[in-house]
Amino acid sequence: MTATLIGHPQSSAAEACSPLYATPRNPNRKTLGHLVAEVAERLGKPLYPWQRQVADVALELDPTTGQLAYNEVVLTVPRQAGKTTFVLAMMITRLTVFPELLGLQSVIYTAQSGVKAKEKLQRDFTKVLRSARSSFTEIPTTSRKTPQRAHEWKISMVNGSEHILFGIGNYLAISAPTEDAGHSATLDMGAIDEAFAHKTDIVEQGIEPTMQTRDSPQMYVFSTAGTEDSFYLWRKVLAGRARCESGEHGLSAYFEWGIPENEDHTDERLWHRHHPNVSNPNVLRYMRGKLQKAMANPDDPKQGMDAFRRGYCNQWPNKPVLEVDDKSTIKLTLEAWGQCGERPDTWDQAKVAEGQPVVLAVSAPTDRSTASLVMAGYRADGLVHVEEMGFDGNGDPFTGVSWLKEALPRIVKAWGNDLVTIAIDPKDPAASVVAEVEAALGQKLQRVTLERFGAACVDFVDMVHECRIRHRGEFVFSDAVAGLRTRRIGDGSLWLWDRQTSKTNPAPIVAATLAVYALPAAVAAQPKPVVSFAY
Repeated sequence: MTATLIGHPQSSAAEACSPLYATPRNPNRKTLGHLVAEVAERLGKPLYPWQRQVADVALELDPTTGQLAYNEVVLTVPRQAGKTTFVLAMMITRLTVFPELLGLQSVIYTAQSGVKAKEKLQRDFTKVLRSARSSFTEIPTTSRKTPQRAHEWKISMVNGSEHILFGIGNYLAISAPTEDAGHSATLDMGAIDEAFAHKTDIVEQGIEPTMQTRDSPQMYVFSTAGTEDSFYLWRKVLAGRARCESGEHGLSAYFEWGIPENEDHTDERLWHRHHPNVSNPNVLRYMRGKLQKAMANPDDPKQGMDAFRRGYCNQWPNKPVLEVDDKSTIKLTLEAWGQCGERPDTWDQAKVAEGQPVVLAVSAPTDRSTASLVMAGYRADGLVHVEEMGFDGNGDPFTGVSWLKEALPRIVKAWGNDLVTIAIDPKDPAASVVAEVEAALGQKLQRVTLERFGAACVDFVDMVHECRIRHRGEFVFSDAVAGLRTRRIGDGSLWLWDRQTSKTNPAPIVAATLAVYALPAAVAAQPKPVVSFAY
């Protein structure tokens, strides 16, 4: 059952210092940001204006579904801005207030290491809770009692199962930043803190599948700026900035405070303009001391001035190089793709063989300006035919992604048993739209994991180079191939088509890759005809 949340139409938060980038508040949506503000007051940590701004946007409600409008929130701020207390207020709100709205809640928190996560839980989080003992009651670990009310909590530091229990069955757990983060748990909120420490998105991939069946799940990514190795965070930053510039935010909210890259990071006037907590005299004094220390260490900028810029100005002195534009990183060329194209005079024969099952796959670019719906099936000669179907009556690609809500159920009904599978990457910008109509798709939806998608990309390129794939030369495919870029995952042995660094819309090739990957298994799963002999 889908729960509906009820929020306030607007907040009365004071104006914060100007962010460099921020998803704006949608005045047509109600928000639950006031709940975070109330919890923060009870913790004795009233929200700063910038924190209230983020909370109000992050907890906006979709008026159509009644669910939280954003499933991802990315926040980068300088150190000493109040990030840790804000993260805690968000998590405790989820664990003490949301259970009344959505049932039992589970939250997982990760930092740059398992040790750091444990320190945060045992030292920082419990310190804040204990200081607010008039509002939150601790059940001692020596007691056999367990929390019974929302405001009651009890910590457990049993190795490998460290957590804080709130009320009856609401857990704040921690995890090391590994691919097993959140493994075998059902989660409502994931908090990835100090995201600059991660090279890959393996932590997110470990958490996200555990949230897919929950009402209003959210993933939070928090950090200061990173180094040349902070590939995971840098991709989030680039995608967030692009959404803010285009105004197309989709299901992700992004916020960034810091000194602009081209401004003087030693100018205290800019600190006051861009650091959201420098008005605190202790923070100002601390920053002055850090700057003096950095300036006294000119021979080691990585530990000196670069560290100051990253930590206290939220600048990127050394940005990760996501892709190098040379032939060694371009896995699929226009020449190779063109060799798989059929001539217009053979299109009547270049199609899926009669009676053969087909699969569909869906993908969208990060801005969700359009979506690709690609069909794949075996031809009579055994080759794989791929075809883009996301065109309107004029032969132009459909605008946006909402058309999928009507198109997919209609196709499933019309094609019947001929359509075996609809494949999608759970992290694809179109995934949420497909999920909305999943019930109407029956058992046909197949979510492809990160590792399998990586293997599918490698296999797809091999099949193109061997001319085992055929297409009709649709311009959307060629446009996608012209700007395709990749990124490594895991230990680097696998790679993916990268939506964020590709120069053109990669969705048609992403969808084709998914469809081709899903085809063999879909065909193999089809029931074989029963052959009988009469004597």
